[in-house]
Amino acid sequence: LTALQAYDTAERKVIWGGLVRSRLCSLNLSAEDLRTALAAAGYPVTIQAVHKWLRGAAAPTEDNRDAIARVLFSTTEALFPRSPR
Repeated sequence: LTALQAYDTAERKVIWGGLVRSRLCSLNLSAEDLRTALAAAGYPVTIQAVHKWLRGAAAPTEDNRDAIARVLFSTTEALFPRSPR
């Protein structure tokens, strides 16, 4: 690996959850708002899944990461970076 090493899986989930929580906060949206927007975009998920993502207990699938970025008016890389910046 280069000087910028990839996050390990556990660290990545926590970082991703924090970035999504921050984006939700900046848009004044709730976890339920995110779940509803994903369902409307054709990506139905449970509120439990959303809360696990936000806590860093689980990571969304690649398709869900792309959908989350779209519904939160962001990019996938901004919300789900693979390595330290």
